[in-house]
Amino acid sequence: MELLYNRYYLDIEFYRASSTLVLRWKGKQTKETIYKGGLRILKIIKEEGIKCIYNCNLAVHGSFSSVSKWIRDTWFYEVKELGVKYFAWLTSSDEHAKQSARKAKPRLKFIRMFDREKEAWKWIRSKGFISPPVDRVAPERMTDSSVAVSVGQEVTSIASASPVSSTQKVSSADKTEKRISYMQKVFPMLYKLGLSDLTKGFVRYLLKLLNITGDDS
Repeated sequence: MELLYNRYYLDIEFYRASSTLVLRWKGKQTKETIYKGGLRILKIIKEEGIKCIYNCNLAVHGSFSSVSKWIRDTWFYEVKELGVKYFAWLTSSDEHAKQSARKAKPRLKFIRMFDREKEAWKWIRSKGFISPPVDRVAPERMTDSSVAVSVGQEVTSIASASPVSSTQKVSSADKTEKRISYMQKVFPMLYKLGLSDLTKGFVRYLLKLLNITGDDS
């Protein structure tokens, strides 16, 4: 198994031997997380020639009906166009999430919805694909500490995207502009998630370690 994508809202696993993609959505989904995750999935499908997808919503809670139309009328047709033949959708036990999923499902024959994990994998195997190990059921709600680790990974990723050599001189204005840019990318995530002050303080500490929020001295 190859972990191709790991964020607080979605893990994407690739089983190369069977050309199967496993999508594990987590927590409360928003327009932003679904758009970002959905576009990354399309990119991977195109690059890897994916034929079978197992879409796991077990750890999803809350409604995402505001983006159901985009999923139904746009995203799934892109998936089909890219050559996916089978899409097994395991729904959440959360009623709001389940209703949103039903609204997001188009009338396309390659998509099947399931309430039970064993039935989803049974269908996938019947189509000639090897099922990965038994699904890992993530907790319904992530704790502040677990989200903090994920956000910390995001911060590290952002910081490493444009590294500055230790020998390279950076003006005070440049450093200020750089800090503002990073803060604009990181802190909206925290407030959208409604994290506690403790977690926000933790991320500020991470930013300081990365030398993007400290003083210019």
